Amino acid sequence: GLINLYYFKSLFICSYSVSVLLTGGGGGAGIFFFSTFISFCFFGLIPLTIYLFDLFQNLDVELFPISAGMTAAAFLVIGWSKSYVTHTSKLRGIVETILLGTAAALLAYGAGDALEQWLL
Repeated sequence: GLINLYYFKSLFICSYSVSVLLTGGGGGAGIFFFSTFISFCFFGLIPLTIYLFDLFQNLDVELFPISAGMTAAAFLVIGWSKSYVTHTSKLRGIVETILLGTAAALLAYGAGDALEQWLL
């Protein structure tokens, strides 16, 4: 609930910063919608990228730590963008976003594990 709302707000602010950068601050609803859509698609695919790459290259490495690192880097960008747009501390925005993203991931993992135990 609350963590997902925070993540949505962070992506929303990040997409706003993209629309400001693309239009110099004068963009309308169309460019804002487009930048929000692109942000959700781009940042949502980052954790899956290494797994998709593995489908074609058959990597002989542990994929989860790479995916987690790529996701942390994405949260770093989202936190920095949010802080840039809101004119707040960059370090606080980055740390806050990474911690809340980690909490959301742990809750999602726990829910998935509980659901698996319940169903199987």
